[in-house]
Amino acid sequence: MESGTCPQCFYLNMIKTIDEGFVLPFTIGDGSGGFPSLEHRIVKYDENGDLVWDKAYNFGATSAGTDWGGLEWGGGRAQSTLLELDNGDLVMNGQYLDADTSFYYFFKTDSEGDSLLFRGYGPDYPFFRGRMFLSNDGEIYGIWEDDDFRYLLHLDENGEVLSENIIDEYSLQEFVVNNDALLTSRTNSTETIFRKFSLNGGLVSTFSFDHNYGRLIIPNEIGGITGYSKGLIKLDANLEEVWHTPIEDLFISMGSLDYEGFAITATPDGGYILAGHARLYTPDDAFVYLVKVDENGEREWGGLYSQASIGLNFIFDVEPVDDGYVFTGASLTTGLMWLAKVNSEGVFVSTEELVFQEEEVVVFPNPASEVVNLRWPEYASGILNLYGPSAQLLGTHSVLNQKEYVLLVDDLMPGIYTVHLMDENRKGLVFRFVKI
Repeated sequence: MESGTCPQCFYLNMIKTIDEGFVLPFTIGDGSGGFPSLEHRIVKYDENGDLVWDKAYNFGATSAGTDWGGLEWGGGRAQSTLLELDNGDLVMNGQYLDADTSFYYFFKTDSEGDSLLFRGYGPDYPFFRGRMFLSNDGEIYGIWEDDDFRYLLHLDENGEVLSENIIDEYSLQEFVVNNDALLTSRTNSTETIFRKFSLNGGLVSTFSFDHNYGRLIIPNEIGGITGYSKGLIKLDANLEEVWHTPIEDLFISMGSLDYEGFAITATPDGGYILAGHARLYTPDDAFVYLVKVDENGEREWGGLYSQASIGLNFIFDVEPVDDGYVFTGASLTTGLMWLAKVNSEGVFVSTEELVFQEEEVVVFPNPASEVVNLRWPEYASGILNLYGPSAQLLGTHSVLNQKEYVLLVDDLMPGIYTVHLMDENRKGLVFRFVKI
């Protein structure tokens, strides 16, 4: 897996699909073509967290170019958009680059991840890089920007631009479409500014509130938005407050933890599930949390989960399922990402590692008492990191042009251990073994 030590840089999005499964887009590095290549990758899991399919696309790149940040690569780099249409097709966007050209693209696959359409945007839309999103009736919208203006695009299912309208807003941090209106939020050091625009770009209304509310927004059932960052606020279609819940009412005991929200999703009972992490001093010592509130924003239950108990200290997305909630998270210590599930009361049920490595690795004996032999297909130079059962880093070992390594484990306590090989090209491999 190529998350390295920054899974939050690597992770993009998760959606729940019509068949109750989950799809995630990623960008994966691949140097097998003789140049630094990036692949747009999509991974599908079923409702039990089992891998269904894993597809990668480089869109025919045969060379590398240099992007605006000075990085050299070729192929397709996925962006955060991932939409499912009513027929199960998947829609995404990204950036293509090679030695001769660079452009942003619209990409569509069927429900099995097989490519249906790849559409590049030329000079008329040079900055189409924002998120696309769906309206209530399944229409596709997107945002693009130049130095002075923001534009709202209406797209058909094949990425054709049907209309574009200038929006009187210089900074669109968060935006959704609800009941034929564009709703936005923008947060500064003192306040969050909520604004409503017609789909023609005209400003309809504005509402301001404390900056701890509304960094994240989702459309709600009354035509407005519900916003969350530390506190929770619900606004109607006129951007008038329905209710708000301060952070001290969301958590039973604040203590010295610093809470920060990373996801909000509506639940079938009219309430919301909130997710984020709570830090003591650094991201490595963070807890992840889930909080369930009812339709009035009142807390029903909440849970803090430590890395020592579940292997995670960061959370990305959360989705309700029939018997609980599924969320994506990571360990910033090991760089590994996970698909996790809790039941309807927030009790932890399971985790499945999100592993994106096609190489076959060998670990033997496993379980082991004295030594563990690690083998991988190609010669590599880099670092082997050994992590303990609580994800603590126990040791670092150098690898120089090797395909195998013998790890002494006789002095380790019984438990499950993880070894992460990160080679000089930042390509990661993961091994696990049980110490007895």
